[in-house]
Amino acid sequence: MGSPWRYIVAVIDVFLISSLLGMITYFMLPSLPDIVLRITCQKVEALARLLPLPMERFTMSITIWNAMAILMSTFGGLVALTLDRLATRYASGVFRRTFGNPPYAPILVKLARKLGFDVRRYKEADVILTLKLGPLLVPAINGFAAGAFAMWILQNFGPVSLLGAALLPHGVIEFPMLIIAGAMGVHLADYLIYRVRLHEQWPRGNLEVPGWVIRNMAVCIAGLIVAAYLEVHVTPIVVGCAMKCA
Repeated sequence: MGSPWRYIVAVIDVFLISSLLGMITYFMLPSLPDIVLRITCQKVEALARLLPLPMERFTMSITIWNAMAILMSTFGGLVALTLDRLATRYASGVFRRTFGNPPYAPILVKLARKLGFDVRRYKEADVILTLKLGPLLVPAINGFAAGAFAMWILQNFGPVSLLGAALLPHGVIEFPMLIIAGAMGVHLADYLIYRVRLHEQWPRGNLEVPGWVIRNMAVCIAGLIVAAYLEVHVTPIVVGCAMKCA
């Protein structure tokens, strides 16, 4: 395990690379930002209609969706590993044998070795990759969408100020929270991998989450509440002013 900054830098790299891919994809699929925006609005509105409180429904809806993304980013690898255990435990004998040594097993072992882990068995490599790569999925998806959306604004409206107006009011809080959550997820993965390997309990072992993850998670969710409020009440005003000045 290394410094927390090492994990933050790694997740930022994933976010930026995904943003670049999103920008490139926009030129091949110009309708991508519209699709992302439409799906996002639909899910936020659908959840808002289910919430009982009339005040701040959209703020609460955005907060809940973002909190789910934070949880998946931090615990995504752990969730996937738990599902993997359940599948192998309760599946039929034929499926269990196939799943225990699939055709792509040598590829996963080689990939785990590329990441610096001295592994020889497929199951060990499977656990490592699940824990390490699971937390990176949410930052990668958000980076990809942000890159496509940013390129759409620059291509259709031109001014960089409008891009900042659309992304910065809430994004200055929301994006760092997603990156920190992803960094916690990768850090947690290294913590669990080290502890399980230490006791040679592959693929089983105690996967208890340490207290510092829960404390940091609470801070991230608090930040998301502020970001959601800004997105609903401040970002539309800032975008409107930027469009008038453009």
